[in-house]
Amino acid sequence: MHKSKTRRGGVTPSLLLLLTAYCLIVSSDVYASGLFSGLVVSQGDSASGGVKVVEIYPGCPAERAGVAAGDLIIEIDGRKIKTLDEFVKTSKARRDKDTEVGLVLIRKGKLQNLRVITYSEIIFKEWKEKVPPPPQSSIGGLSLFQYYMEKGKAKLGENKVGGAFETKLARDEEAARYLFYALHYNPTEVGVVLLIADTYMDMARLYLKNGQTPPAVENYGKAANLYEKCSRKHVAEKELELILTHLQEVEKELLSLLPPEEQGPVSAEKTTTGSLPVKASP
Repeated sequence: MHKSKTRRGGVTPSLLLLLTAYCLIVSSDVYASGLFSGLVVSQGDSASGGVKVVEIYPGCPAERAGVAAGDLIIEIDGRKIKTLDEFVKTSKARRDKDTEVGLVLIRKGKLQNLRVITYSEIIFKEWKEKVPPPPQSSIGGLSLFQYYMEKGKAKLGENKVGGAFETKLARDEEAARYLFYALHYNPTEVGVVLLIADTYMDMARLYLKNGQTPPAVENYGKAANLYEKCSRKHVAEKELELILTHLQEVEKELLSLLPPEEQGPVSAEKTTTGSLPVKASP
C-alpha cells in the first residue's frame, strides 16, 4: 500500500475522473447582464448601414469597453450589421450565452475595433474566473473591498441562524457574488477565494441534502477548482494544509455519490499531512 505525496495543487486521479464523469464546468457562473445590455441604438443613417448608439448606460459592458454615444456599429464578431433588425437578431443570439464579443464601429469617420466583455478582467487575469465586475459605486468611509467583504460575510452569517433550503441557497449565492466583487478590488487575496470556495461547498451540501445531485456535484466542482487554484499560490504551510483538507472533503463527498460497488475501500490509515485519501490496494 502506498500513500500519495503532499504537493501543491494536488488532486487525485479519482477526483478528476469524478468531475469529468459529471461533465462539470468548474469555472464560476457569470451573473452579469448580457453583452449588449445598457445600449440604446437606432438605425444608422450611413449609406453603409449599421446601427447608431443613441445612449449608453454607465457601467454596462459596452461602456466599459469604450463604446460611446454617436458610434456607428457596423460589425459584430465578423458579421456585417447593416440594419437594426440584424443587430437585434445577432445581439439576442449572443447576449446570454457568450461572455465576450468583438465590435467594429465608426467614430468620427475612423474605424475602431473594440472587445466587449461581461467579466472582470482583473479577476480573470489572476484566477482565470469569468465573473462580473462590481457595479460602479462610491462608498464613503469604507474601501470597496471592505464594503463587499462585509456584505458577503453578513450573508454567510445569516445562514448560521437557519432557514429554508431556498432561503439559505439564495444567501449563499448573494454571498459569493459580493465576495467576487470584493476580490475585484484585491485580486491577490487568497483568503477571499477560499471563502468563496467554502460557500460553493455549502451550496453543494444544501443541494445534496435537498436530494438534488446534479447541482450539488456542479458546486463541488466549483469548490474543488478554486481550492486547487489557491493551492498553487504562495500561501503559508498552514493554509496549504487547510486547502488540501478541503480537497479531501470534496473527494470524499463526491465518492459517496457513486454506487457502493464503484466507491472502493479507502485506506483507514492516517495519510501524510495535506495528502488526499488513497484507495487501498486490492
